[in-house]
Amino acid sequence: MFRLPKEYTVEMSFEEATKTLQRLTSNGGLLEGLQYVDARWNEYQKGFYYDDHFYDNWQYEVSAFNIVYKEMAPLFATK
Repeated sequence: MFRLPKEYTVEMSFEEATKTLQRLTSNGGLLEGLQYVDARWNEYQKGFYYDDHFYDNWQYEVSAFNIVYKEMAPLFATK
């Protein structure tokens, strides 16, 4: 999950979050959408974006990533 400032967090349902991520890819893949947002986050971390510029442009997608991650993480948890 990404640390997103509260003022940039967008509330949405799991279904809305998956659609938000799927629209980022040419094949509508959820995993590819997650990877796409992760790549944008990595660019931001490397200094390619200023904070406000990144959050203004990617707040919906990063919020969607966090929602999908939170819902799906238990599927991959190891005991």
